[in-house]
Amino acid sequence: MRSFSFVLACAFFILCLFFINNTFVVLGGGLFFFFCIAWMSFSAFLKITKLSFETKFKDKEKEALVEYLHDGIIVYDTNFVIKTFNKAAESLFGVSKEIVLNKQMEPGLASTHELKPLIQVLFPSLAPAAVQKSDPGVWPQIVTISLDFPRLELETVLSQVVTEDGDIIGFLKVIKDNTREKSVLEAKTDFINVAAHQLRTPVTALHWALENIVEYSKGNETIYPIAKEALSVANRATKITNDLLDVSKIEEGRFGYTFKDSDLIPFLKKIAADMKSLAEAYSVSIQFESFSESVFVYIDENRLSAVFLNLIDNAIRYNTKNGRILISVFPIESKPYIKVAISDTGVGIPQADLQKLFQKLHRGSNVVQMEPNGSGLGLYIAKNIIEQHGGKIEVSSEINRGTTFSILIPTDKTLVPQREVSKVGF
Repeated sequence: MRSFSFVLACAFFILCLFFINNTFVVLGGGLFFFFCIAWMSFSAFLKITKLSFETKFKDKEKEALVEYLHDGIIVYDTNFVIKTFNKAAESLFGVSKEIVLNKQMEPGLASTHELKPLIQVLFPSLAPAAVQKSDPGVWPQIVTISLDFPRLELETVLSQVVTEDGDIIGFLKVIKDNTREKSVLEAKTDFINVAAHQLRTPVTALHWALENIVEYSKGNETIYPIAKEALSVANRATKITNDLLDVSKIEEGRFGYTFKDSDLIPFLKKIAADMKSLAEAYSVSIQFESFSESVFVYIDENRLSAVFLNLIDNAIRYNTKNGRILISVFPIESKPYIKVAISDTGVGIPQADLQKLFQKLHRGSNVVQMEPNGSGLGLYIAKNIIEQHGGKIEVSSEINRGTTFSILIPTDKTLVPQREVSKVGF
């Protein structure tokens, strides 16, 4: 481009000399003006051509990116006329893009065998099961959808397509196929479920037998301590079996909740009182403090009591002799939540373990030596229960100084997440 400009400038200079030498100054000036206009037009043409090429290249690049994404991509306008349908969507729904592109989709098409899965995803209220993961009215909308024929486990993310002026002109739906992952998880869950059920009967019978032996061997210095230790082991085996069954139910979505309005303060005081005898056995004191004598929340008392019993039990077992546990309740300023903090003066949790603490089967590296028989499932179950209450659980800890678990519980029952939904967005 630069060499061409140089040649053109030289030619123009020679031409000017020619006109000057022949006294055609006026004519030369006119030609000069014409030549400048021509050169500017040519430069503009080259720039527009280059810009057009770059724009087309970028458009093709975006099309190729969308076309070969692993997740299904469907773009449709406000009238549900499909504008984009990539290869992953074709494979997922078994429908060629030629059949659906520029065609209006409507609920009535669910009666056609070929389009039924696609229509159920576009209109989740028609699907056998749809659970909304995002808050209503908040974009993007995230929904998990289960289909029967074919069996598909999908997660969809729906976003609005908006102009610079803020006008909604369509929607983009990303569909992730989780069928294989869900099948593997279900196989593992089924195995755990069967194993736990098979263990429950003999463990229960063993527990019952040992209880009787302990009762009838009181006063026998030889048998009684052995029977009592055996009963303690049976209790741990029963708890592990029950934890495995609870995990199975959680992952299958059938853990079951019964919510009602409850006064949180007497609820927590009773739990603390129930743990007093265990605390005394470990030479640990339990203290309770609250900003109010009464705070009503929307909870499942049975499920939530299991969380607090587990947290206080851990605070007792992993505490120091003559240690202390403080259960404190206070509001979160300007937010519809109550915080329950359970603090202890125990051994603490290493920083490397904190990020994994709520994962299945994980236990702090330092507490395994103190209590080798834990299941590593209690905190995983606790986290799931708290989240199903619309709350959150956090932990902070310092080695040899203690640990604090903080539980946020909403005071507004509308913050408790929905379960199954019949209608979810678009």
